[in-house]
This record gives sequence, structure tokens and C-alpha cells, in this order.
Amino acid sequence: MPTVSSGPLYRLLGPPDLRTPEQTVALGPKQALVLAGLLFRAGEVVAAGTLADYVWGTDLPANPASRLRTLVAELRRTLGGVAPGAIVTRAPGYLIEVSPGQCDVDVFHTALTAARTVTAPETALAHYDEALALWRGPALDGLYSLAAQADAARLDELHACVQEERAEVMLALGRHHTLLPELTALTATRPDRERLHAQFMLALFRCGRTEDALRVYRALRTRLAAESGLEPSPEVRRLHKDILSADPALTVVAPRPARRLSGLPPATGVFAGRDELLTALDGIDGGLVAITGAAGTGKTALAVRWAHRLADDYPDGQLLVNLRGFDPEPTDDDHTPTVLGGLGVPPIEIPDEPEARRALLHEVTHDRRLIIVLDNATDAAQIRPLLPGEPRCLVLVTSRDRLSGLVAIDGARRVALDSLDATAAVTVLTHVIGADRVHAEPGAAAALADLCGGLPLALRIAAAQLADRPRRTIADHVAELATDRIGRLRIRGDRSADLRAALDLSYASTPEPARRLFRLAAFVNAPAGISVDTAAAITGTGHADAEALLDDLAARHLLEPAADGLHVYHDLVREYGHRLATADPERDTMVTALLDHLLHRTLATVGGSHRVPPLPPPARPLPPLTAEQAERRLAAELPNLVAAVHYAGAAGHGETAWRLADALFVPMTGRTAASTRLAVAETGLAAALKDGDPLGEAAMRHALGVVKQRIGDLTAAGTEHTRALSAYRAAGHRRGESLSLQGLAAVRHMEGDLTTAIGLAREALAVDRDTGDTESQIEGLNNLAMTRAQIGDLDEALTDLAGALALARGRGDRHAEAQVLTNIAYAHSMRADLPEAVAILEESAGLYRELGRLDEEINVWCGLGSVHYEAGAHDKARAYFQAVLDEASRLGDLRLTVLAGCGLARAACAVGDLGAAAGHLDVAAEHLGDARFGYGRYLLAAIRARIALERGELDEALERASTALRLSRGGQHESVALGLLAEVHLCRGDVERCIDDAGAALTGHLRAGRRLEQARTLLILGRAHSRRADHSAAEARWSEAFRLLTGTGFPEIAEAWGLLASGGR
Repeated sequence: MPTVSSGPLYRLLGPPDLRTPEQTVALGPKQALVLAGLLFRAGEVVAAGTLADYVWGTDLPANPASRLRTLVAELRRTLGGVAPGAIVTRAPGYLIEVSPGQCDVDVFHTALTAARTVTAPETALAHYDEALALWRGPALDGLYSLAAQADAARLDELHACVQEERAEVMLALGRHHTLLPELTALTATRPDRERLHAQFMLALFRCGRTEDALRVYRALRTRLAAESGLEPSPEVRRLHKDILSADPALTVVAPRPARRLSGLPPATGVFAGRDELLTALDGIDGGLVAITGAAGTGKTALAVRWAHRLADDYPDGQLLVNLRGFDPEPTDDDHTPTVLGGLGVPPIEIPDEPEARRALLHEVTHDRRLIIVLDNATDAAQIRPLLPGEPRCLVLVTSRDRLSGLVAIDGARRVALDSLDATAAVTVLTHVIGADRVHAEPGAAAALADLCGGLPLALRIAAAQLADRPRRTIADHVAELATDRIGRLRIRGDRSADLRAALDLSYASTPEPARRLFRLAAFVNAPAGISVDTAAAITGTGHADAEALLDDLAARHLLEPAADGLHVYHDLVREYGHRLATADPERDTMVTALLDHLLHRTLATVGGSHRVPPLPPPARPLPPLTAEQAERRLAAELPNLVAAVHYAGAAGHGETAWRLADALFVPMTGRTAASTRLAVAETGLAAALKDGDPLGEAAMRHALGVVKQRIGDLTAAGTEHTRALSAYRAAGHRRGESLSLQGLAAVRHMEGDLTTAIGLAREALAVDRDTGDTESQIEGLNNLAMTRAQIGDLDEALTDLAGALALARGRGDRHAEAQVLTNIAYAHSMRADLPEAVAILEESAGLYRELGRLDEEINVWCGLGSVHYEAGAHDKARAYFQAVLDEASRLGDLRLTVLAGCGLARAACAVGDLGAAAGHLDVAAEHLGDARFGYGRYLLAAIRARIALERGELDEALERASTALRLSRGGQHESVALGLLAEVHLCRGDVERCIDDAGAALTGHLRAGRRLEQARTLLILGRAHSRRADHSAAEARWSEAFRLLTGTGFPEIAEAWGLLASGGR
């Protein structure tokens, strides 16, 4: 029997908790939902969006990704003592690693499988008892998300089935006296389970309590009539009749029918990629299973393979009936005679009336364990007359239809098949053409599997074609198929081995309005899927009609539902639809209308663009969206919009291409890699240049300048901003002129040319004041203030920032408010007001989080890391810097990647972990490469000097500190570099040079108002004077440092106090 491991046990069969040998740890509802969502897919990566849907369903919080990260972090802390490292972050989400026996659901399934597979009743009973002992109440008790409730309902249904199965074993063993109290309780708590009531009646009868057994039947019949107007099932009525007649058979086990059917075709020679699915299906005992999927996904192969696999569990035989629902000439004939004939009923005994046939089917399947495969069904109506009345029979239905009615009304369990993964697809090829050919061309084999889209039918056809031509290389076959996959994936003379013929059947069964949507939508490259909004634009219908058409296509698996209400094509199905669309006369008109719709919808979603003048409103008003709806739609459809830019550029829709690229400029930042943003801007630029459109050229060059600045290519960024400035002036767009000037100022700032940066920022501000553009004035004041702060002019910087904040709040511009607050916090940190800086930065981060601007929120995290570092809170600093590094690396933001690496190095150095500090710097330097990021290079040199100083490598420290000073000349950090160099001189014993450099540093800090740096420099000066035995001068410097540090919370105050107390000894 399976046993629970000695490690922790995750318990979901009841209120979710974590049990260890020492204690039981209760979980909060949201923690428990995260844990359950991971455990049900243990060992698999669960996408963050999927996990968020599991936790909140449609009621997502404002920033589900951030909230989910918090919940995962809390859960990790809860698991830390007993299962450290169990939850792993792995793109695009999270994975939990669970050892066998650690989760009670797994233990339950293992015990149940053992109970169902053993032949000895006593052994089976022991396994059932073990399985049921794990239950402490309703599954996932206390969790109320829709997904959790669905999982709980599934588990609770299985729990009830297991209770019934155990009762059957108890009755078979003659333990009805022992079973009676249990059935009394179970029928009270599960009044809708007719099988339990039948078992209760039988147990009472066997205990000599016939009247009580009849009373149970009457109560059940009365309740069913009152609640649903139904009679008890035929099985229960038959038992009632047998009890009335005291049938002796009720006291013995009836013999099984001697005749065994064998009506299955052989299983296919190769079967790959479905092993885990088969293992999961093995736990199903009887009932109705619908295997659905698109043409060619291997539905029949799975059904036949599974039926053969379960043959021993259904000793009365197996039968397959082809219903021909999607054949070239489908039939509506009643297939009941075929099923009855397969079950051994002579044709002369099969009645003509449908109801009589169905009654006969129930009669001949009664008390038999059969597998019936109903292959290629059209819909639920075709299947229902063919269902046996015996619940212990297993009916497998395959169909290209979703068979939703069979699920809703008849209780079918649906198994939806998709394409095979890459490994399984290559396995199919290997089986047909041989391992030698695959091993000789592994890359070509993988390409062929990809070309077939993992579709089993396409893979078998392609492999058979290669098997027919043994001298042909796989690479040559790939090249040929790539020119026309739909037309070439067929075996001549065999329609069952023809991909286009298979797809034709699904297409032909679809109503024409849905067919029209299918072919026109397939012409559009929508990698994220087709939304209802897009479908409505394509068809010119309302949203309700478009949604119904999408549902028609999904029902036939021509489209597949995806997240966020989108519907996606299988790659080959989309190509098939694309071929149909090429001959559609509506195609070009639809494309133009769709591109126009996407542009206007995107502009409405992002609130327009300030980089170019607005467009006139669309001819057809757009349905209004809430801010949350707009944000979710934009996030879901961003890949489609990116693809639309490239399509519009290639198809000659030039203005649409660059305007859509411009509208996506902000949404793509923080959501896509820099390479994607560059490609979109370059496509828009090419379109604008081809049309000779200076406004489009200016907007795209501005976008390219910003992205190249972000990735550290400052030379190229400066060039693009300069060209954008000329184009904006040619187009007469003053707002764009200001933007380009600000962009150039930012580039010069990063290059360390602060004087030029201030001049450009003032020029941009003058343009904005001339045009009365307050939005741009805010940005200009912001940038000007930060450049002034860099040269130590904090008073002027704070004045500029106060003006910017007033303008932002006056406009209600929360994004601008967040930017200004960040810079105000920076100025406060320079003045050593760390609590105020932290409070303002947290306020700014919160605003960015509400706005969904992760790219800018992580910039604030970097500031918080720096402030916490200065305050001596190195653990907090390290946590912020690591978070910045993770997100900045993903987004391709070179500046923040380098700053975060340097921050981690400083934090590591502060706690004495010099090896880790050096490692962080090496990584940061690798990212920096040849980029012109002056401040980044200064930081690298300064921190390397600090590491060398801590190691006692004084010559190395001197070289690095001198480099840092050279890199910072003329900028804000020159005084800091002088202070570092003074400290190196002091350690080398060069007291006079120390005093000279420290004095120069102190002058710079005094001018800039940097309180902390003043105190640090005074401490160094005091040590230098102490070395010269000038104790009064030393004490004066230390006293002044102590005064400056008092009330700031800086850890250096302890050093100042110690020096004063000891006199420097």
C-alpha cells in the first residue's frame, strides 16, 4: 500500500493545510488557493496568468501579477522550514516540486487505483479504507474561487463514488451488518445518490429488515417525484421488485455473462505523447467519456488504445461503432441496430420502434461490464439513443464537436485533445521512418515535426511519404512541404490520409456566417488569438453575434478558446483558412476596416498620443471600456497589435503602420523586449519614409531614440533624436520638437555632459511655455531638476520639482505625479532626509503599480534600494536591487540592469561578502559592454576601489579610485570620488594628499547640500588630523560629523560617536 512520506504532507482533502511531524500549519485562503493551483499541476510550470485566474477568477485585483508574487513569497516563507525551495519561479510562472506521497490527493488516487486493480476483495477493501481515511471534510473546504470549486466538485464526486464502491465490496464480502450504520449516515448526507440507497436497501434486506428496505425505497421515490418529477432508476426499481418477491438471487453474487465481445480494431503501432493522459484516464470506472478535438488530433487512436488498455477491467467485452458523423456523406440513420448487432442481438430480434430499441439496449447491457466506443459522432443527439443503461459500462465517444450538451445533460467527462509536443512528434516520425534516418538529421526531423504542427494525422502522412521514398532526405522533404503544407500533406487515393480533406469535412459542417469569419480571420496574423472585438470588426456585426460565431467555430475545433476571451487557430488550420481567404472578394475591404478599427481601438485604450496630432474619430463609434477592461484587452492582444504594425507596413498601409506603432510606444514599454520595440519602430519608420511623411518619420525616430537610450546605445539614440527634431520642425509639430529636445537632453545627461543637457532642457521648456503645453512642461521641469541635482544645485532642483508637482496634480496626471515624486525623493535623499525619501518613493511606486507601469516602478525600486543601503538596511537594499535586476534583465533595460548589479555589489561589500560583490560587478560590466553610460562606468570603478580597499590591495584601490575620479569630473559624483580617493590615501599613509582631496570633496558636498557625504568626509578628515597628532582638529571634524548625522538614522553616527569617545584610538 502507498504510504505518506516522512516529509511534509500537503492536505487538500478537507480544509487545506500543511502537516509536518511536529505540527499542522493552517493556510490563509489566498495562500491555500495558490498552493492548490500549483499542486493540481505539480511538476509543471503554471503560467502566472493561469494561477491568478485560479486564485481570483474574474475578480482580479488591480495588479494581479504583483499580488501573486506577494502570495507566492508568503507561501514560500510558510513552507520554508519544511519544504525549502519547493516552489520554483520558472517562466512564464511557477512550479511546485512534490515528492511521491507528499500530497494527500496523490495518495488518495494511488490507493484508489490499487483498490480497483486488485482481485482479492479483502485487499481491495483495505485500499478503499486507506483512500477514504485521508478525507477530513469537503475537498478544498473554505476555498471559493470558481476554479477551486470545480476541482473540489470533481474530488467530492470521486469521493462519493469511492464510498459506493467500498460499499459494494462490503456487500460482496457479506458484511452488511457492519455496513448498515455507515449507509444510514451516507444516505442522509448524500440523499441524491440512488446507488447508495440501493445498497442501503440491499443491506437492510440481508439483515432481515425488509420493511425498512421498502420504506427507504418509498422515501426515495417520494423525494424524487417532488423534486424532479422522476421515478427511481430502472436498477433501483428492479431491486425494489426483487425485495418484494424475496428473490433468492439477492443473497448471492450473480454470475457474469459467459459471452465476451471482441469488437475493437487493433491499436495503432505508434502512440506517443498521451501517456500521462492515459494514466489519468485509467482512474475512470464506467460512465461516459467524450474525447473531442480538431481533425487529425488522434481521437480514435486514443479511444482504441485506452479501450485495449482497460480490456481486463471490462470482461464482458469491447465494441466500436463508427457513427460517420464527419464523413464525406454523413448519415442521420439510427445506429442503435448496429450497436445491438455488435452486442449479439440477431437482426430479426431488433424492433423497428426507436424506444423499443433503446429498451432492448438497456436490457442486453444490464449487469454487464462493457466498453463501447462510439467513433466520429456528430453531436449529442446522435449519441444519446446509444447509451447503455448499465452504469458500470464505459462509453467512449469521439467527435470534432465539443459535445457540450453531452457534458451538461448526460454527465460526460470531456477529454479535449491538442497537438503533440515536439518530443512526442519526433517519436511518431521515428517509429515510421526509423531511428537511423532521424538520428542522421535531428534538426530536420525537429523542423518536420514543427511544420506538421504536432498534429498526429499530419505527422503520419509526412512520415509515410518519407517511408515511401527511402533515399530522400528529411531536409528535402521539409523544403517541399514548406511551400504548400495543406496541399502536400496527403496520400494519393486515400481520403482518410488527406489533411485538406479532413479539414474540409469540419469546414463544410459549419454554418456559412461562421465559415466567413473563419476564413477572413485566418487571413489576419493574430498570434495571441481572435477576440470578440476583432471578430465583430471583421464581420461587421455586434459583439453578441460575433461571440456566437466564434462559439460555432470553437464547437467544431476550427478555433480553440484561449485566455482572456481569445480564440486561437492551430497553425495548420490557420493556413487552411488563409488559403480559403485568398479567393474571398471581401478580403481587402475587411483588412482595411480591421486595421482602421485596431488603430482607433488602441488609441482609445491608451488615451491617444502626445507625439503626433490626433486622428478624426472613427466612422463607427467604439463600444466603451472601463479602465480595467482596456488594460486587460491591451495586455492580451498586444502580440496581435505588434503583428498588425508589421502587416500594415508590408501591405502598403503606411500611415496606419506608423500611427499604430506610435500608439503602442508606451504599452510595449515594460511588456516587451527592447528588440520587439525596435522592430516595431523600424517598421513604422520604413513606412513613413516610403510615404514621405515627416510627421511619421519624426514620431518613429523619437521612439527609436528612446529605446536605444534604454539599451545603452547613446550614440545612436542621440542621432535618432537629432533627426526626429529636424522632422518635427519640418512637420510644424511643436510638441514633438519639445520631446526631441528633452530626448537629446536625457542622452547628454547619461553621457555626463550635464551643461549641454541643462541647455537642451531649458530650450524644450521654453517651447512648452510658448505653446502652453503643461503636460510637456511637467516633463521638462522634471528633467531639468534632476540634471541640476546632478551638479549639486538642490535648491533650484526642488523649486523646479515643486512647480512640476503642482502642474501634475492640477492636471490630474497621476503618471506625471509619480515621476515628480520620485525625483523629489531623490533630492531628499541627497539631503540625508531618508525617512522622507522612503515615504515619497513608496508613494511613487504605488502610483506606478496602479498604472501598470512596471518599467517605471522598478526604477523606483532601485531608488528604494539605494536609500535603504545608505541607511544601513542592507537586507532590504539587496531585496530591492535583486528585484530590479530580475525585471530589468527581462525588459532589456541596460541602465537599470547595471545599476541593480552595482547596488547588489555595494550591499554585499557592506556585509563583508567581497567575493559576491566582485561577482555582481563582473555581471554588471558584461551587461554594460561598450555602452556610453558614464555613471555606470563610474560606479563600477568606485565599487571596485572599495573592494580592493577592503582586501588591503592598496595599489589596486588607488588605481580604481583614480579612474572613478576621472570618470566623474565635472559631475555630481566628483566630490564623492574625491572622498573615496582621500580614504585610499589615508590607508596608504599619505596623510597630506588625504587632507587635500578630502577638503576638496567637502567643498563640493557643502555646495551641493549633501549632508551624508559631508559627514563621511569629515570622519576621514578627522582620522587624517589624528594621524598628524592634531587631536583638536580631529575632534572638531568628528563633532561636526556627529552633529550632521544626529537624527538621520545613518549608521555612520555610531562611528562618529566611537571616534569622539576614544579620541581616534
